[in-house]
Amino acid sequence: MTAHSDGTHKGTTEIAFRTSLGTPVEGLSYRLTDGQGNARTASTGTGGTGLTVRIGDAKEGTSTLWTVAGATRIQIDVQRDDGSWKTIGSFQHDATAHKQVSVIAGAVAMPFQMDSV
Repeated sequence: MTAHSDGTHKGTTEIAFRTSLGTPVEGLSYRLTDGQGNARTASTGTGGTGLTVRIGDAKEGTSTLWTVAGATRIQIDVQRDDGSWKTIGSFQHDATAHKQVSVIAGAVAMPFQMDSV
């Protein structure tokens, strides 16, 4: 997982999911937890885009935006095929920075059929 910060859009974290080859991971179910009992479940969109996390009123949230009360450590879990969750990392959501967090999958399992020998 890598994070980059610039001086614009303070208090905003954008999340993207990619393979180690840079290919976007689309349709991945994941969950963000803020450590204060709040969680948001979503699926990656076109281009591997995830939710944008921003500080604000919880009522401001949309299908692409999750608002949190303030700076907090955010945990990322991904959903396995059996429906269980696996923690893959965390990042610090900062009230004074704009971050771009890239979640890099070192290996991706692809279902396919093998021809019998």
